[in-house]
Amino acid sequence: MNTSPENRRSPSPGEQNAEISPKTTPSAQACGERWAQESQKRHEWIAVAAYFKAEKRGFAPNHDWDDWFEAELDYVKRQVEDYLIILEEDGETTLIGLQRLAYSIGVEHPENIHSKTDLIQAIQCACQLLPCFRIGVEDLCSQFNDCQWRSECKKMIAVWKRYG
Repeated sequence: MNTSPENRRSPSPGEQNAEISPKTTPSAQACGERWAQESQKRHEWIAVAAYFKAEKRGFAPNHDWDDWFEAELDYVKRQVEDYLIILEEDGETTLIGLQRLAYSIGVEHPENIHSKTDLIQAIQCACQLLPCFRIGVEDLCSQFNDCQWRSECKKMIAVWKRYG
């Protein structure tokens, strides 16, 4: 067996979990593997986007982190945009759908958030927006005319007014 550093590889998070917990259920292991794949895909997307941002600037030094953070924010906004496009076709916001979106953009422990409003506000924070979703019954938030969540907010406020 060749154990030179070039041929060694780190175990994936799924493999590490399997080593730590031998009684891991197949579904839990599959979730861990899916998380690892999604995390790797996210990391690769951000790395490529950050590279192109640096290239656009002519690879000027000392902007690595700026490029990375800007690419991360682009990724988050793109995920939200894609979710809202799908939502437009499907018609209804679901708690599970919001939890999945929140998870995919890096919101910590979205499975512990059981309110659509709280999830959307956490997603808004991840997008570096004011978490204004459903902040008032009387008016819509007037701070963001181009807010991605505006139509969902309108729907929920309409329900409040109808039944409130």
